[in-house]
Parts: sequence; C-alpha cells; structure tokens
Amino acid sequence: MVKSMEVAAVGDRTAGLPLDGIRVLDATDRLGAYGGRLLADFGADVVKIEPIAGATLRTQPPFLGDAGEDSLAFGYFEANKTGIRLDLAASSSRETLKRLAENCDVILVTPSTENPVVGFDPVETLLDWAPPGAIVVAITPLGSTGPLRGWRATHLVSCAMAGLLGQQGPPIGPPQVIPGEQMYARVGIDVATTIFVALRERERSRRAGLPARRIAAELSAHQILGSTNFDLLTYAHSSHIPERFTGEVNEYGGVWDCADGEVILITTTARQWNALLGLLGRPAGLAAPEFAEASVRRARCDELTRIVRPLLGAMTCAEVVSRAQEAGVPSSIVSSMADYTSDDPPSSRGFFVDIDVAGRLVRAPGAPFRSSAKLLDLYRSAAPALPGASPAAVAERWRETSPRAAAPTHPVAPFSGMRVLSFGAALAGAQAAAVLADLGADVVKIENPNQPDALRFVAPPAGTPVVREPSGVPTSPNFGSFNRSVRSLALDMTNPEAIALFLNLVREADVLIDSFSPRVLQGWGVGHERLAEVNPQLIHVSISGYGHTGSSKAHHVAYGGTVCSFVGLTRAWGYANLVHFDYVAQGHAVLGAVAALAARDRSGEGIFIDLAMIDAAGSIMGPMVLDWTANGREPVRSGNRVAGSVWSDVLPCGGSGWIAIEAETDADWWALTGAVGWATDTRVVERDADGEPAGFRAALQAWLDDRSPFQAARLLQGAGVPAAPVQNVEDVFRDPQLRSRGEIVEVDHPDLGVCGMIAPVHRLVGDPPRRPRGAPRLGSDGDSVLEQWLRLGHSERDGLRASGAFWMPDQQYKGD
Repeated sequence: MVKSMEVAAVGDRTAGLPLDGIRVLDATDRLGAYGGRLLADFGADVVKIEPIAGATLRTQPPFLGDAGEDSLAFGYFEANKTGIRLDLAASSSRETLKRLAENCDVILVTPSTENPVVGFDPVETLLDWAPPGAIVVAITPLGSTGPLRGWRATHLVSCAMAGLLGQQGPPIGPPQVIPGEQMYARVGIDVATTIFVALRERERSRRAGLPARRIAAELSAHQILGSTNFDLLTYAHSSHIPERFTGEVNEYGGVWDCADGEVILITTTARQWNALLGLLGRPAGLAAPEFAEASVRRARCDELTRIVRPLLGAMTCAEVVSRAQEAGVPSSIVSSMADYTSDDPPSSRGFFVDIDVAGRLVRAPGAPFRSSAKLLDLYRSAAPALPGASPAAVAERWRETSPRAAAPTHPVAPFSGMRVLSFGAALAGAQAAAVLADLGADVVKIENPNQPDALRFVAPPAGTPVVREPSGVPTSPNFGSFNRSVRSLALDMTNPEAIALFLNLVREADVLIDSFSPRVLQGWGVGHERLAEVNPQLIHVSISGYGHTGSSKAHHVAYGGTVCSFVGLTRAWGYANLVHFDYVAQGHAVLGAVAALAARDRSGEGIFIDLAMIDAAGSIMGPMVLDWTANGREPVRSGNRVAGSVWSDVLPCGGSGWIAIEAETDADWWALTGAVGWATDTRVVERDADGEPAGFRAALQAWLDDRSPFQAARLLQGAGVPAAPVQNVEDVFRDPQLRSRGEIVEVDHPDLGVCGMIAPVHRLVGDPPRRPRGAPRLGSDGDSVLEQWLRLGHSERDGLRASGAFWMPDQQYKGD
C-alpha cells in the first residue's frame, strides 16, 4: 500500500485521545483486524504481528488496480499500526514476545488449530510470556472451550453457524451470505469495547488500592454474531421459525419499483401504515381498518402489492422519498456505491477522507461517529509494508518511552456506579442501553406513555396472540430482549413538568442515549446544548439515520433497512436487511460511550457523540467502498463465492437443510476433494464453464445427498475443511456450543414468560456471570427512580403524577 512508518512514536496527534499511551500487541487474523484498527484510531500505539510470510489479509480482495498485489482490505483494516513479523507458533519466538510484552498494556490473539500461539492456555486464557499487568484478549470463531472448539470457521461458516446466513436468499436455491465480511468487522467492535471495559477495571482497581488481578477476556465470534440474530428472540418465546427473507415485499414494507429506480418503504407501526396510505391517495382497496394490523398485511400481502405497485411506479424515487419522509415513513432510494459516496450526506458531514494509496489520493470511509471532543484520529499512518519493523526496535522504543498511559485525573467509576438515561427506542438505541445495563449501570428507559417504543408493537407470528401488560400496553419478545435489565420511567415529554423532571434527572446522569431524529429533543427544548448546560460532564450519545449535521436528511426517519439501501448494500447483496445496520450502530454507540467515559476520566468534561447510522455502516464496508473509489468497481453479486478463497458455496444436504463450505487454501481444497472421494492424481484438471474442476460439484453433491448438514460438517471438519450447517433459529437456540459455554440464558418475564437470549458479551475471565433481568413493564419503576435519583418523597411524586408528568402502570393505557 502506501509508505509505512517504521518504529516512530505515535506522536502528538494522539495527545488527549482516550487510549493515548496505551500499547497494544495485535497478533490477530481477519477476525480481530477491525478491533485493532479501532484501538489505534482511539490513540493506542498498536503493533501488528504478522506471520513471516505476511498476514492472510494481504491476499484478500479487492486489490488496488488489476495487479492483485495491494489489498484494499489490508490497507483499510490495518491502518494506523506498526508492523513486525514473527512466527507465533515457534518456541524460538517466546523470548522476543516476552520483551515486547514487558511494556505492553493489551495483547490480542486469535489462536486456532491451524495458527497456534506459543504459550497460550485456552482454558485459562493465559499467555506464559505475558506479564501479569497485561490484558490478554483471545478471539476465536467458536470459543476456546466447548465441544466444537476445534472447528475451523471463516466468515461464511461463522454466519452459517450463527443463523445469519439462512435468513435471506431466493425463494428457491441457497441462502445468501452478506458480502464483504462485515460480520467479522462487527466482532471487532465488541473486541474494542471489551478492551475499554478491561482497561477501566484495571485502573479502578489501581485507584482503589486493590491487589493486582490478572485481567483477560475470551471472546467467541459465534456468541457475538448470535447476539445479532433478531429472529432468535421470537423463537425463544413462540417456537416460531421464520421463513427466509426473499427480498419480496412483506407486511413491514420492502423495496418497490418507481419510474426511475427503486425505493424502500418501511411500515412497522399503524401510524406509519396510515401515513403511507395518505401518500398513496388512500386507495379504496386498502381502506379497511384491519390493514393497520401487520398480521393482516402479512396474510393479504399479494393483494396489497397489486394495489400499491402501480401507484408507486408512476412516481419518481425522489418524489416518493420526499413525501414519505414528510409523513414520517422510513424510506430511502436504493443507492449504488457511486450514489452513496457522492450523496449529501455523507459528503456534507465530511465523512469521506482522502488518503494516499500507492501515490494516489483515494476517498476512504472516515470515523463511525462524530464527537464534540476529539476521540479518534484516523489514517495517521498507512497499513504497514513488508518486511516491517524490527521487533527488537519496537521493544526498545516501548522500553525507553515508559511510563505508558497518563493516569486519569478524575474519579474512575465502575460501571456498577453509573447512571444512564435512555430514550433508546426500537433496536439500536434500546440495545445500546441494555448493553450498558449488562455491564452493571443503572439504566432508566424513558418512554412516552401515549406513544411507547415501536418494538412493543412487533407483530407476533401468525396464530400467536398479542401479549399485553396489565395496563393494556402491548409488549413483544423483541422488546423484552432489547430492554433487558433496564428500569422504566414513563414521561409525557409534552408536559412542562415532565421536561423539568427530565432535566433534574440529567443532572444526576453519567450517560444519555437517544435514537431520535435531531428535531425531537430540540422540539422539547432539551437539545444537546441545553443538556450540556445542565450537566457539563454528561456523555450524550445520539443515534440517528443521517446525523445532526449535513443536509435536510438530518431530520429523515431511518431504520436499519433504509440505511442498508442508502449505503448501497441492498443493491450489492440483493436484500434489504432490516436490522443489520441497527446492530452495527448499536455496537459503535456502546463503543463511543465507553471511549467518551475514558476521555472524561482524563478531562472531566462531557462529550456529545453524533452517530449517523450511514457513517457507522460505511465504516465496516471499507473495502467495498475503496473498490469503488480506487478502482471504479461497483460490487458484483457473487452469492456465496468468497473472493480470495479457492472454493466456497452453500449446498443442499440429504433430507433437508444446507451446508456452508469454504476451502480457503490449496491445502483445504485437496482436503475437501479427498474427504468426498474426488481426489485426483494431478493438479491440472479440466474446468467447466463456471471455472470449477469438471465433475467436482456433481461428486460433492452426491456425497452430501447421503448426509445431514451437521453430519457432513462434522466429517469435513474432521478432515480440516471449514464447514458448518446453515442453522436456523431453532438450531441456534439449542446449539451445543452456545449451551455448553453458558452463552444462552433464559430470563423470566411476568407477561412474556421465559425469554431466551444470548448472554452478555463483554465479560472478563473470572467475573461471575451477570444474569440479565426481564424487561420492565411500562412505567413500573417511576416511584423508585424518582426516589433514588432525585430523593423525591411520596407527596412530591403524587403531585407530579397528578399533573400528568409521569405515568404508572396502575393507570390504563389508552394507545393503539
């Protein structure tokens, strides 16, 4: 790629950043690359350890130009790091690693059967060459323990195991994996967050004068990806296995043809459905009030589509989106990568930055969020070039520049002492708040009793009744999971006394999360400027579709599906995933919050984080974006053919079900052909029209026809080939690997019954399991919150209640 720094110190550009002075040894493969990059962007001095032959990510397409030499994926995910080369499996490397680790704060490893790390103990998450004060974080595809711990996995195989691959695809044929290895980037977000948690625990212990404890974390991509499986929540409650999303319009909307292109429209609530009818001129065929129920739209989807299609087809995309947004309907044009990189925003937000790639200026994705104080510094240096720096020189630099990180000058509170207010609605905001609750914070979710969180109204599967709380307000398994462990306060923010009450709560809070469009808080008179006046130390994380700055789109309503279409992924993939970028935004929101808290520990000042989902999306799509900006290549739908691997696909097995198989290397290919009995005496074979060895696919399919997906995967894994059954939500719910590691927990809820969900991810080795609490009923904690946070007595609370400022569940819900 570009010229790299040798062993120069990180420099003044990192001064004041949350991880300035923190040293990181990054000995990870593709699974940890984005996590290491994020740590470097937050100011850490990250040293990338590559194998002697170079990292496998260097061979990952897309490449700059047609020469196939400079990987844009490597250049993007390994920027801001110094590079060295070592044989991590060799005993002879132990002393060099020990010298590097002597002055190191964090060590990241991705140990596996094919790429072992010398001195690594998978049971205890120990490195025998790491000093006691270093934080060790091990990231593996399936976990270091459990019955499937030895299985190999790639991005394709991991998505199959987590139930994500099987969620979308054509009506007939194999399901289709998300392109660009984005889910491994999603793992990297949680890696970086876990390291902030670990560093906070280390500093808190030091401040408290506690005996030094060994701090380590063992993260499983399987658990992290499973936590983003939206369908798992419904199955755990109703045993419903949803049908594959085929890209067709469903009860919640979808992609529609217009006169000059495609748009996506989403109607998850009755209010949005009614607004869409207004946009369409209230056609008589859809006038029946029962169409407001998602279950009715599901049953009569073909009829609905026949009426709506010609009405939208007569309008332009811009006309539809403009009118839909004015009516409050989440919507977007289905963009190409060219559209996304030139649209306003993200261009008006300054998201894209010009970087030097092999002597050329190329537009690259910028930070996943903006902040009022500097938290990130991107592209200080290019990804390291081979042969890399001298390990001895790096070790000497670190030795000579001790002490390391500057100590915080303000109190370092544990998460268990933090107070968080959340206007986090729907998925991204609610889940971000719930993760902070998982970490021990006292999180108070604020809902409007007249217009509660839309997640409460997610339609249950056909034949399953709507669940209601005693007050009459509906709830759902999705609401129950995304609002686990929080407390509930119902405030009518149109009431001046509720506004005053909210501002008093803000004075006591450490963090505020909202997922409104910018005009909502401003309309209540409590925009960030006002909140910062009330509490100058407040960390305010605001999640919106298009951010607080830029064009008029700043006020557009956005859901994960509209973001998917806006940033070009729907066109590249063929499917408008409704939740993928919600989880990406949620992960970056939690990361931003913990990074801002670390910065506040040093400065004592609050920080406003403006997280636009379109920016967070672009941050994990870096290689796809760079392929367009550097090469002018739009993404090509390649199905399950993984670029850079020798062979990959998803195929049916005997009886029913699918299996994902990926031969990354020539050795994998020969192991695969040998396992299925198609070994050949020569490596020069005739190829068919698809570029495959003639006869191989038929032989493989015949072998699979006699075996179940799990049986075939076990046999291929035994031969050393990455393979996994394409699991559905039921498979994931009873997955032996997740169950054996305690990564699925079941929580009691007074109205929903038992809610199954993925266990909290950001847990340190040795910490007791933190069992989530069931989601609260609307307003159920009003009295206790006002008493504990504001010390209000019975008479004061009764007066506020009488004024309508806040609502308790013994009142009757009047919505729907």
